[in-house]
Amino acid sequence: MTDSQMAAKNIVSKYTLYAAGAGLVPIPMLDLAALAAVNLAMIQDITKHYGADFSEEWGKSTIAALLAGMTATSLAKSAGAVSVLRVIPIVGQAVASVSMSVFGSAATNVVGRVFVAHFAAGGTMLSFDVEQAKKSAAEQYAKGKGVVSRQIDKGKSMFSKSEAEGVVVAEDVMSAEMVATPA
Repeated sequence: MTDSQMAAKNIVSKYTLYAAGAGLVPIPMLDLAALAAVNLAMIQDITKHYGADFSEEWGKSTIAALLAGMTATSLAKSAGAVSVLRVIPIVGQAVASVSMSVFGSAATNVVGRVFVAHFAAGGTMLSFDVEQAKKSAAEQYAKGKGVVSRQIDKGKSMFSKSEAEGVVVAEDVMSAEMVATPA
């Protein structure tokens, strides 16, 4: 991996963590606004890293299109569930915040990878194909959900075995790589 690729990966990783924090905001709609701001800042840093031009309006509309294409059904289900959970004191609010945190960090990671692949391949803001990027983002999001599901199942299995032995084992869920395809 080249230094440039490593730097781009670090940008995406940094903003993925910021998105996880943004998802913990306990106020409905404010969490989504914070998530959008994190994604916009990430795209700006990625374009800067690759020496590409950046327009805030272009960034906002592109991020909105990507997130909408990637998560239309998932977001509708999640938003409804999160809204219901938020009215349940303490436990419901905590579960809703954690759910939004996981969704936000996964979506941010996918969006970042799509943009890195595009700019690494020599793309520009003007050559960015939103429809192709939406397909790539949706594929990556689906793969990511599969990876997380498998890791959660594996973690549950490990926890059950370890619990019987009186040992708690932690595993790095983020170790699985999602590969972005150039847009």
